[in-house]
Amino acid sequence: MTTVPGRLIARPWCAALTLFAALVAGCGARWPLALGQSVEAARAVPLARLMARGDLDGSPEVVVSGRVAEVCRSAGCWLVLDDAAAGKSWQLLIDLKRGAFTVPAAVVGRQAMVAGTMRGHAPDLSLDATGLVVK
Repeated sequence: MTTVPGRLIARPWCAALTLFAALVAGCGARWPLALGQSVEAARAVPLARLMARGDLDGSPEVVVSGRVAEVCRSAGCWLVLDDAAAGKSWQLLIDLKRGAFTVPAAVVGRQAMVAGTMRGHAPDLSLDATGLVVK
């Protein structure tokens, strides 16, 4: 520290280090992240297996697992799950509006389990989410 009569002046690198430490501590996401209604992990079905079933429109609530590939950049109100199995890549749009929650962009690339109701017909299936757990 440098002393000036009546004041203490910190060196610039000390202020920068303190600011960096505060930002890192304040921005760390806590995993797992659980949003909406509870998700029963024991009921989770990999996305590839679920998509192989075909027509799931209006089926009872399902729990699907996969990797978060994309998230709505403006509001976090939807995400895309993906799963690659047996040489085929599957993707499913997850609509989060029904569950009344949003997700941060930091979930991209992480494994997730989503509970909800399927809507539509293959290949245009989507899931209206009621609960989400991101690991």
